[in-house]
Amino acid sequence: MKKLASKRGGKLHRGVLFRHDNTSAHSSRNVKSILRAFRWEVIRHLPYSPDLAPSDFFLFRKLKEHLEGIPFEYNG
Repeated sequence: MKKLASKRGGKLHRGVLFRHDNTSAHSSRNVKSILRAFRWEVIRHLPYSPDLAPSDFFLFRKLKEHLEGIPFEYNG
C-alpha cells in the first residue's frame, strides 16, 4: 500500500469508493485498518440472492432461448 500511496499522492483520500466481496482476505483486520487509514468508503457486496445471481442474466437466458418452444411433460 505504501507504493500505491506514493504513486497516487493525495488522491488516495478523495472520493474513493472501494467495492469488494466478503471473503476473509478482504474482511481481515489488516485490510479494514488500511481502508480506514485511506478513508475509503467501502461498498459491501450483497449476500447471495438467487434473484441477483449473474448466471440468471447470462447462462439461464441462453438456456431459455435454446429451450423456447420445446414441450416438456410434467411428471410430478
